[in-house]
This record gives sequence, structure tokens and C-alpha cells, in this order.
Amino acid sequence: MSADWGNWAGSSRVKPKASPQIADKALRIRCDVTTHVPDGVILAQGGDQRGSVLSLKGGKPVFGVRQNGKRFTAQAPNAPQGSFSLEARLEKDGVLTLPVNGAIVARGKALGPFTTQPQDELSIGEGTLSPVGDYAAPHPLRAASAARRIRCAVHPLRGASAARCTLSALIFY
Repeated sequence: MSADWGNWAGSSRVKPKASPQIADKALRIRCDVTTHVPDGVILAQGGDQRGSVLSLKGGKPVFGVRQNGKRFTAQAPNAPQGSFSLEARLEKDGVLTLPVNGAIVARGKALGPFTTQPQDELSIGEGTLSPVGDYAAPHPLRAASAARRIRCAVHPLRGASAARCTLSALIFY
């Protein structure tokens, strides 16, 4: 059964074959999320030494970055209702911003861009290996009989010709 899941996940692009190369680049993550679950990982790349995560904690969106094992966060003060759009940014100067439905609701500060590519691959709907944020992996965004929809785009920013990786998943639990 796990082989069937792995085949389905690969073909559905839930677990992408190649993660975006984000070392030495500013980063923008955009997601449209529909869920009735208040806690879980929306998207994660990396782990407990370096990486980024977009998650929900008590329904509130959280953008977390881990660099040299130290965690930096920007957390929304309120939980959005229904479907919502998120955009998480890590700028070259280390500034973190978290817009929800187009309005910046939280800011933070990290060390700067990642100096090394995170080891753990990009995953959607859970953090598959070691945790980037304040949770125990995999911390999936799911619940019995709850529908979850996540559409994400990860953009390592480097001028107009930035490489892009667009991912989508529609999963019912």
C-alpha cells in the first residue's frame, strides 16, 4: 500500500521530484488554501538546521525559517476563515513578510537568504522528515472527513528569469 501511495504522490505532484534551488536567493511562496483543520504543515522544504515552512497553528498562518538551527518566524495575529491566500517572503536582507489575502499581517527577521540548499526535499501537506518549525514531523494538515486543498507556487527570486516550481494537490481525508 505504501508503494501505491508513493506512486500516486509522485504522479500527483504532492511530493515533487525536484525541489526548487533556493540557496543564495530571495524566496516567495504563494499558496491558496482551503481547510477546516487548524493545525498542520502547508508546505515545507528543509529541516531542523535550515529550511522554510508555511503552516497553521491554531488556525493562524505561520511562516518559519530555520538557519543554522535557529528558528525565525512571522505569525498572523488572526485565523483567516474559509479559503484564503498566503504569500510568504524571505528577502535578501533577511526580512520575512506574511501577507494573508493580499495584506501583510506579520513580519519577522532572519539572517538573510539560505547560504546552502536545504537537505530535506519540498513537501506539501506535511513536513516529511525533520521539522523546520515548532512541531513534531510530519505534522500533516489533515483530519478525518475534512477536505483539504492546497495550491502552491515556490519562486526563488533572482531577477526576471527566476526558476519556478508550481505544485498543486487536491486531497480528501
